[in-house]
Parts: sequence; structure tokens; C-alpha cells
Amino acid sequence: MNEIRAVSKYEEIVIKILMKKGIKFKQNPTIEGCNYRPDFIVENLNGSQYIIEVKSRILDMSKIITNLVDARDKISGNDINYKVLLIVFEKVSSFFEDKCKQEGIEIWDIEEIEKINKETLPNEKAVKPKTKTTKKIEMDVLENSLDFIVKSFEEMKTSKSLKYALLNFTSGMELLFKAILLNVHWSLTVENVDKIKEQSYENRDFMSVNWDNSIQRLKVFCEIDFKGVETDLKNLKQLRNKIEHYDCNFNPNSIIMLINKLTNFLVNLLVNNFDTKKFRKKGKELFEDIQSSLFESEEQYENAKRLAEKKLKDENKRAIDIVCKVCKEKFVTEEKGYYLCNLCKQELTAEDIASSFIENELKIDEITEEDDNFPQHNCPECLQYSFVYHYKANGEKIAHCYSCKGDYPNAKRCDRCKEFFNPIKEDEFLCERCYKETHIE
Repeated sequence: MNEIRAVSKYEEIVIKILMKKGIKFKQNPTIEGCNYRPDFIVENLNGSQYIIEVKSRILDMSKIITNLVDARDKISGNDINYKVLLIVFEKVSSFFEDKCKQEGIEIWDIEEIEKINKETLPNEKAVKPKTKTTKKIEMDVLENSLDFIVKSFEEMKTSKSLKYALLNFTSGMELLFKAILLNVHWSLTVENVDKIKEQSYENRDFMSVNWDNSIQRLKVFCEIDFKGVETDLKNLKQLRNKIEHYDCNFNPNSIIMLINKLTNFLVNLLVNNFDTKKFRKKGKELFEDIQSSLFESEEQYENAKRLAEKKLKDENKRAIDIVCKVCKEKFVTEEKGYYLCNLCKQELTAEDIASSFIENELKIDEITEEDDNFPQHNCPECLQYSFVYHYKANGEKIAHCYSCKGDYPNAKRCDRCKEFFNPIKEDEFLCERCYKETHIE
């Protein structure tokens, strides 16, 4: 056995996992007749022999697959059939998983690694007494806002809890106003700016900006348009103050309608003032809960559609003729570098749009991504998995990429790697990479 020596923190984690499993392995083994050296060869992993490659992230998928398959073919004999395992310290796309599956390569991504790592840790519960611990609750202003709002949706489900739905929704809205102001400068979240010192702010020893002044500052410093919702916001605040400081006497339907209408405005505030992809884990989970709660009533759904139609008209935008993969409605517009559903506010990739087009417009259910004739491919020009190549029943050819927006009706599939390429001559049947690999001077 070679000396066990990690050359990166990623290999170090894999070494620890293998050693905890009691597996014998060779590191950086030389395979006869193969220029490529994998990271490990292990014995008896899940009862089989494995060739293992460790990657911090995926850089060149085709090259990785080619090297691993070549190594397997060179080392496998009549007595031992080696399997291949690719370990990647990032979340792997379904497209990449399918590519590996086609070549018989098993894959562990970061989620699987974390799961296995936990399973291999020693069980210390038997030797350590159980102690009660209280986990500290930590949320920033935005997450605190979203937490109140999600709680309000839960309480809307029963009429007895509507009072708390209103109180939590109003608190969430007020915190959201402050979170947006905080993006500009912390002093905007303080009621009396000229009487506050930064140290007092850091200690949270101050009076924060009130509801009305928050709205006024959002108009001035953030250029937020409250047209169409100012009366609703005023009613929301008055109802909250009445319930919180005096008696409780309201029409349940008016509470539901008010929250439903303002939820669309709330989601617009979030997507227009924050990069939702950069939310921390807690924020992402809460935002997804809000998205899923958007259309729980038919009335709310129709109201959201009317607002989306008005938004498109006001901004002079035209939706593409493809449904959103989330809400299944045609309110998707092209933005700079991505697509956006103006109804559910879901950001979509070009890959999502291609997939939605295949599923909902071409209505192809008899074939899956594992089949060679599945219409979604890597684009011959930009190489993104957003190229749709398909013949309709009437003979019309579709050869469009939703990333680079190009049409490539002359594209061909390489006879060797099966990827699409744009031939220069009619009699070309290999892509440039495969041609170079098979025509070595």
C-alpha cells in the first residue's frame, strides 16, 4: 500500500471517510497503458473494487468521463470488474448525473458526502450523558421579516388565528421596509437620525423608524412606487393598531383579502430590492415558503394574474410563448442573463425554459432525458444545456438555443461523442474535438 497522503482538503475528507469504513486503498495508482492516474483504487467498497476520482468542482465534464472510462477499461480484467466513483464537492446537476449514468459512473456530490460523513462518525450517544441544550436563534432583519410573514400565512388557515395572521403580517412588512432601507444606509432605519450615534445603533439602543416614515423614506431614497397599495397599507396599519392597543372587532374576509392583495406587493419588493439567490439558507427557505403560499385561494390567484398583466403592460414587455415551470402560466419575460416569471416571481435559467418548452409545448412524454433522441442538448455554439433540436409531426424543424438565442438548423450530432456541432462542410461527421483526438499527426 502507498503512503496515505492528502494533497488537498478534499482528498483529506475522502481519506477519513474511507479509513472510517475500514477500506483498503491505494492512492494515485499507476494503471498500465493509461496516462491518466486516478486519485484512489479501493477494495471492498460496497462489496466491489472501485476507481475513485476526487474533484472540488466540475470543470471539464467530457474529459473527466473519458479519462475515467479509459482507466476502467485498461484495469478491468476477466477476474475483476472495477467500478468507477466520481466524488464532487459541489451540487451536481441532473444533466451531469445522467451523463455519468450513461457511462456507468457512480457519483457522490456534496449532499451525499455530508450524509456519508455523518454516518461514519462514531456514535458517542452511548458514552455521553444526554444534556439539554438551547440553540441560539439568530436571524438578520430580512430573515426576521420573512419569518413573521410565513407565520402569518400559517395562521390564515384557521379563522381563530386571523388576528395573529394580521399582527404577524404587519410586523413582517414593517421589518421588510427597514431591511430595504438598511441596504441604503443604517441611519435610515432610525427615527431621529440626528440624535443617534453609531455605537447606540450597533447595540440596538435606539427608536427605529415608524411605519409612515419608513414608507416616505422608501419613496425618496429607494424610489419605490406605492401606487395602488397606499390605501391598503394604511388600512393594514390601522387594523393592527386597533387590535394591538384596543379591542378586536373585524370582518375575517377583509383580513384575508387585504393580506392576499399585499402579498403580491411584498414579493415584488423582495425580488426588486434583493438578490434572492444570495439569501442565506434560512432566508431561501422562508422565501420559498412565501412563493408557495402565493396562490392558495382562487381569488388571490386571479388578482395576481391581473397585477402581472398590468405590470407587463406598464413596462411595455411581452411574455414569451412558454409557460413557467413553477406556476405553469405564460408570464415569462427575457431579462438580462436570465428569465423571470412576472406572476410567481421565479427566476428561470435558459435550461429551465428549454425543459419547459419540451414538456409543455412539444408535450413529449414517451421519451426521457436518458434516451438518445431526447430533444434537449448542449448548444453547438455556447455549449449550454439549453438547445432544443426536434422535428414536429408536421415536419417543421426546431433547432433553437435559449441561452445564446441562436437558431442552428444545420447542426449535426457528432458520430463519436454524440454532442451537437456546427459543421463547416456537409460531409463532416465529427465535432472539432473528436476530429483532433482521432486524427493525431
